[in-house]
Amino acid sequence: TGLTGSSAISIAISTPPTVTISAPADGTTFAQGDVIAFTGSASDPEDGGQTASLVWTSSLDDQIGTGGSFSRSELSVGAHSITATAIDGDGLTGCDEITITIEAVATVDLAVAKFDVRDPVIAGDDITYTVTITNNGPDAAENVILSDTLPSGVIFISASSPQGSCSESASVVT
Repeated sequence: TGLTGSSAISIAISTPPTVTISAPADGTTFAQGDVIAFTGSASDPEDGGQTASLVWTSSLDDQIGTGGSFSRSELSVGAHSITATAIDGDGLTGCDEITITIEAVATVDLAVAKFDVRDPVIAGDDITYTVTITNNGPDAAENVILSDTLPSGVIFISASSPQGSCSESASVVT
């Protein structure tokens, strides 16, 4: 009868960390084997800086790094969703995501063979050199340029090729 009471309840509302990927830029395309620098930061209103705890993952290669900066050069070919994630002391997660693309680089393996029809050559005689280029690689070789310096004392007369063109300048046949 006539009793009154009061109580106070304190509620703390925690917010997740804020994560920002600063490099590489979203939508960037790289060649296979390029060194890619990743940088980012994370902060939390309750816990402060969280950059050191960032975990970076790729949709194609799983975890690719940790912390605020690192570099990679062996990412798989294709489109990657890159995610940087931080977890604060309350277990809340913050993340940022970008997309990058890794394009395949053509693999060629060129072999050059050069031979003459006559050996030995007598001074004043004409000689024919045959140069053959073979691509032993799995991909097509494009825009190949071969330069061959003629030996001292050899005078250029003509050249021909079943593909492309041939020319000579200052004893270099291209």
